[in-house]
Amino acid sequence: MLDDLDPFHASVEGTDRYLLLWCHTGTVSVRCGDLERLAAGDCVLIPPGKDATLALAPGAVVVPVRIAVEDVPDGPDHPEVFTPGEEWNDWLLHHFTASIAPIREPGYRAGEIVERLRGSVGLVTTPTMPRSPEARLVARALVKHPALDRTVGQWAAYAHVGERTLHRAFVAETGRTFAAWRRELRVDAALARLRTPGTTVAQVAEDVGFRTSTGFIRAFRGRFGLTPTAWRDGQGVSDAPGIPLSEPPSWAAASAPSGLDNGFHLLLWVWRGSMRLTVGERVLSVGEGQIAWMPAYRGHGVSLDPGSVVLPLTFTVGAVELDDDLGPVPVPEDEAPALLRHVIANQCGVGPDGYDATVVAGQAWAPGQVVASATSGTWSSAEAATVVDALLGDLG
Repeated sequence: MLDDLDPFHASVEGTDRYLLLWCHTGTVSVRCGDLERLAAGDCVLIPPGKDATLALAPGAVVVPVRIAVEDVPDGPDHPEVFTPGEEWNDWLLHHFTASIAPIREPGYRAGEIVERLRGSVGLVTTPTMPRSPEARLVARALVKHPALDRTVGQWAAYAHVGERTLHRAFVAETGRTFAAWRRELRVDAALARLRTPGTTVAQVAEDVGFRTSTGFIRAFRGRFGLTPTAWRDGQGVSDAPGIPLSEPPSWAAASAPSGLDNGFHLLLWVWRGSMRLTVGERVLSVGEGQIAWMPAYRGHGVSLDPGSVVLPLTFTVGAVELDDDLGPVPVPEDEAPALLRHVIANQCGVGPDGYDATVVAGQAWAPGQVVASATSGTWSSAEAATVVDALLGDLG
């Protein structure tokens, strides 16, 4: 039995990325400045560089997802809370897997998480953000205040670079001139304002920085193929951009890069849907609620049907030894809540003190005969474990 449903506290250090903490099950208290108490289906987006402390109630599961700064161009400077509801849990778990493993749908974007939580579907995001610090400084300022009417020279002075340097950065890093990038940004910003009851097209044009309604309408039609008025009138149509969400969106089939060859063992748990797992010459069909091993150094393929979610647990080669029985086998229903906690602790370190990753591998219901490696007890550091893994993977 997996007996890991006791309450515990954990700390999460800030990094250079945004951190989304999603309460999947139960309740969790998050302190990052003010205290936020989250119930199942609630989440908080924490800005880069800010630490957080968590207190999980008995049986609670919190799912952390890291999101790059460039994927949240209008991200908050303070924690931002969302309450989409538990029906979004599976959708979030599919994003969680994509954030920690190369199992993604074509065209996957991590920034979709925040866009969807803010209530927009099909809403064209801000244009591609530039990468260089100076150009990004200008872009972020415009995202927050799209109507700012500074010249290119004034923006260059603001970023302490030359005007030509700023021009080159936008063209090279976004594929657009600065003027084209700003125009596209302003049209995108207009979408949210057009949904505000009582606003006129002229007011929206002025709010986002267009000097005339005619110029705004022309730019809007060029981007979306219809006028602002026609777009707003079409808000009741199911495929119109920017419709507020009442239920989570679906997601496409996902797969890992061909020829995936891990230097570690993976235990893959199909949370929803189905998976086809290729290990060397073998192809395993793994159904919902089942687990199977992806052993190290074999050459692999992973393919998921639309709407499927697979959750990985990672084990070093020296920590466990596998026989030829890779599965699949079903996970006992009463073990699923604790196993989900193990996934988070295994992949993200958000678990109780003294967490032991090999507990799952040693369960009687796990596929194959898994035994602890004789060398595992002699490791004195993570560096030593890495050397052992490399040697076991290529004894030549």
